[in-house]
Amino acid sequence: AHLPDGGLEKHFTKDELLTTVMIYWVSGTVVSSIRLYRETISARKFPIISAAHSIPIEVPSAVADFPHEMFHTPKPWCRDRLRNMLQYTTMPRGGHFAALEVPDLFAQDIRDFARKAETFHSKAKEQ
Repeated sequence: AHLPDGGLEKHFTKDELLTTVMIYWVSGTVVSSIRLYRETISARKFPIISAAHSIPIEVPSAVADFPHEMFHTPKPWCRDRLRNMLQYTTMPRGGHFAALEVPDLFAQDIRDFARKAETFHSKAKEQ
């Protein structure tokens, strides 16, 4: 179901939202937290950024696709760029702030990926 505010107030109180925003603002990390959005928007205007987005990523990677996320990247698109995508998880619930909304699902997905990455690196060392 589409939620007009992305479900923010379904999962968080206004006090929790304000606290989170203030942590970023006061610590001076708000700019780095929105960098990806800026680069994504700028890619349309600046060919060099667009070209950088086409460079393959070789490190072991994982994608967690949450149903209420603002943007979705289909698995085939991920495979084109993430050459060692070890995991693509279609999550049953959660959105843009998944670590706060569904911490158990989020943490389990990270643990699952960490095990796969350890196996990946063990096999690479054997070769």
